[in-house]
Amino acid sequence: MNTPRRLTLAAALVAALVIPKAALAQEGAATLPMWGQDHGFSIGLKYLLDGIGADEAENPLSPVIDDIGSGAVVSLGYTFVPQFHVRLSLGGATHQTDFPGLEVNRSVATLDAHYRFMPDRQVCPYILGSLGGTDATADQGIDHVKFTGGMAGVGAGLLVGFTRHLSMDLAGRLDAVNWTKAEWSQDQPGGGSIHEEQAIEESGGSARLELGLVWAF
Repeated sequence: MNTPRRLTLAAALVAALVIPKAALAQEGAATLPMWGQDHGFSIGLKYLLDGIGADEAENPLSPVIDDIGSGAVVSLGYTFVPQFHVRLSLGGATHQTDFPGLEVNRSVATLDAHYRFMPDRQVCPYILGSLGGTDATADQGIDHVKFTGGMAGVGAGLLVGFTRHLSMDLAGRLDAVNWTKAEWSQDQPGGGSIHEEQAIEESGGSARLELGLVWAF
């Protein structure tokens, strides 16, 4: 005689246990931002336009590297909080010089810190500061030249979300470059090479434009 009542009580008990959990799960899903990243890693691949030129050197034979080169940048980043992101970027570009037939391959490695203004929006502007190093190498026949230095920069960018995980990343930056070492080597017949290096103090500048994709996971 009490079976219907017991079934009713059992159903009420199950509902009391299940419904609040389902509601909490829906509430938690609703609070997740549609765009941006709360925390976690990201990887990126971008096309690079790179302009670099050293100040006029005392030696008129020194190559002038002042053309726009192109290349690529790869990056690995981590978002600590939605507004703050740190990224390790590695890139390279090929430049022409004022020496006919001579190309300069420039590589850069920087540690970038980003501040993002609207991380929960589909379009998110940010500013960045960076520290790192750079080198420029050139090969012409048996002769090889390499310049090495440090760099510091500032810039700004824009993230445009395609999905919660995939975004387009457009960034422009200006770098101050301090060239500190010049190396020269020459291949010798039968193997081996002659190698010389010299400490230098030359300042220069770099302007970079990067466009590509970033995947957050």
